[in-house]
Amino acid sequence: MEGAPVYLSPGVDARDAGTLAFAAARGYAPFADAVNLAADLDQPLDTADDDARLAAAGITVRRAREADRAGLADLLEAHWPAWQAEVDRALAQDPPPLHVAVREGVLGFAAHSVTPLARGRF
Repeated sequence: MEGAPVYLSPGVDARDAGTLAFAAARGYAPFADAVNLAADLDQPLDTADDDARLAAAGITVRRAREADRAGLADLLEAHWPAWQAEVDRALAQDPPPLHVAVREGVLGFAAHSVTPLARGRF
């Protein structure tokens, strides 16, 4: 099964020939590539212009709440079913480390720090 939370680590660096050989010798084989992104957060993070643009399109970005569960489930079932358990764990926290974009339903989501070992991970 792919996706969270069933991985030992987010992946193996494709340039790490030693680790790839170690895994291959034990019967493991690559099945997909994942891309992890890094962002320079040492910059102004003013979102006023983006918020205004989204509001003009009728889209609100806000912290998720229990009432969003069904809409999130529909979105996940259609596009990313492997993330349902992660979203459920996020919704169980107070406040949930989960945000949604909504316009007559859930359009998208973003989560961070869902599990104790992932504090600070987005």
